[in-house]
Amino acid sequence: MGEKEQILLTIGTDGSIQAETKGIKGEKCLQSISALEDMLDAITVDSQYTQEFYESTTSQQMKLGNHDNT
Repeated sequence: MGEKEQILLTIGTDGSIQAETKGIKGEKCLQSISALEDMLDAITVDSQYTQEFYESTTSQQMKLGNHDNT
């Protein structure tokens, strides 16, 4: 079973919101933050990628052959 996907929110006394994704890998983390911005009617003013951003969510397999399919 994979790691649980979470978005951790910290709300500052000034009303600012800090969000951090956990267990969300690759481009999916950006999609999650975008959805959060839509829900909160907010915009990102600063961001940093975590190591998880650079991790793949799926593996891809490719079969290679020559031009005459042999």
